[in-house]
Amino acid sequence: MSGLTGRWLLTDAENLEAMLVATKATADYIQKLREVAAAIKTNPEAYVKEMIVDKAAGTLRRVVYINGEKTNDDTAPFGKDHTRVASDGRQVTMHLTLDSDTKMTAIDKGDGFEINSVVVVNGDEAVVTIVGNGVTATQKFKRAA
Repeated sequence: MSGLTGRWLLTDAENLEAMLVATKATADYIQKLREVAAAIKTNPEAYVKEMIVDKAAGTLRRVVYINGEKTNDDTAPFGKDHTRVASDGRQVTMHLTLDSDTKMTAIDKGDGFEINSVVVVNGDEAVVTIVGNGVTATQKFKRAA
């Protein structure tokens, strides 16, 4: 089983709003994430991301819950372009690479923006470094028990 597979709780996000502004995310989506950033301080389950790596199928399934509501459920292939709807509702083409059992890279391209994300797992912690239109943000997660 991949070290990426698991239920992950967002514990911190740095510079995310600036990156979202740079990539022209909607004001509604930015506001929703502001609320999530405030909520994770008192509710560790305010933002949950489940990731399931299926090496045999060559896919990643990601399910996102915000305040208990499923907001995204997507399965994407590794090593191929995949058209999907991003969390903020925009159409993107994603290219996903499984670099190792503990590292994954995603490139999302949409109308007027590109977002490169690298997920690195170290034990029960994951750090996501996100670069969108030249602006860097980070998200930190811990594996749920």
